[in-house]
Parts: sequence; C-alpha cells; structure tokens
Amino acid sequence: MKTCESEADLKSREQIVLMTALGNIWNYRSNQFEQVLFFFDRGAQKTIIKEEIAVGFGLPMNKAEVCVMSGIGGHTEKFQSSSVNIKISDAYGVEFDLEIHTKPVITNGFPSVKLTEIDKEFLQKNEINLCNPRVRSEHQTPHILVGLDYYYNLVHDNGNKNTTPSGLHIAKTVFGPTLHGRGSLTCIKGQPDTVTYGLTAFVRLQRTRSATKNVRA
Repeated sequence: MKTCESEADLKSREQIVLMTALGNIWNYRSNQFEQVLFFFDRGAQKTIIKEEIAVGFGLPMNKAEVCVMSGIGGHTEKFQSSSVNIKISDAYGVEFDLEIHTKPVITNGFPSVKLTEIDKEFLQKNEINLCNPRVRSEHQTPHILVGLDYYYNLVHDNGNKNTTPSGLHIAKTVFGPTLHGRGSLTCIKGQPDTVTYGLTAFVRLQRTRSATKNVRA
C-alpha cells in the first residue's frame, strides 16, 4: 500500500546550509594573520564584525556612532558601532583592506554542513577542498557577517551552478570553495560525479569609506 510521507519526515531527511568560510584577517596585537569565521548573507546590507573580535585583534577603530539595524517584521535595533579597518589575506596570499562596522552580537550561531558519504566521495574525486573544515553539523558562531556591500567582492559568481550529488551548491570564495543551500541527507543516484571547478584570482580591493550610518540586516 502506498503511503504519503509527512512534511516533517521529508524535512528530517534534508538540511539547509548557510554559506560560511574560514578566512585570515590581520591581528594587530599578535602581528600575524589569524583565522576567523565569515558568514555570507545577501539579505544584509552592511558587513559587520563582532565587537569582541575587533577589540581582541586590535583593529584600528574610528569614532563610535549609534546605528539602527532593521530586521524582519519591522523590528529595529539600536547599538553603538565603530567603523574598523580589517586586512584580509585570500587563498593566494593576496592582501586587501575593507572598512566595516562593529556590532556587539552578530548571531547565536547555527550548525555547519553535514556531509553525506556520497558528497564526501564527490568532493574527494574532484579534489574540492572546502575552506570550512566543519562538515559534521558542528555548532558554529561566525565572527564576521558579509553583507551586500562586499558580498560580490568575496564571493565569485560566474553563473555556473555547480552542485554536489545531494543538491548543495558549490560557491567560490576568495578563501576557497564552500557549500550552501538545500541538500538531501539520503543517498541520491544518477547525479553527475564530476565537475569543472576552478578558483579565480582575487583583484586587490581599494579601501572604500562608507558615509552611511544606518545598517540593515
């Protein structure tokens, strides 16, 4: 007898993965590049860094100002924010500067991708080394949220929609490849097992100064 699967059953066999990457920024206190977790969100207007990280890394700060963040459902949040300069090193060792804002709290965190066996085999066969090694649904808390102001500087979108066998999208960031999107947690047959994948060199950014005081996420 044919039975219908409930929506809950279907959801339990899939995952929604947010786009993240481990990347290097300059620590002015230790005088070396150190890894932080980037979270890429096209729904955010401005790029922000957790205030604790900015202070701990000794990032050059400008005068603090009151910022207003607009969220879902018309919710607004006011907080003290400073513009800071960060120096980033990409996968090729190219260094460039960005000017972003601080925020006391970015997010409480979320799970990383959970790689299925078929996706593991696919990535290994195609020599795709993910720039975020958390691949077992570990809880992770990002340090920097990348909004639309710098999203397309850090994520290369050439129109190719490469995916893993489970359906996750493969994105190219300046730090290396990463996964995001909706994917099945069960094995899927009949999907392509090869993909043409190449990182493109990142062009040095000229630091830009933002005069906007309102921040949206």
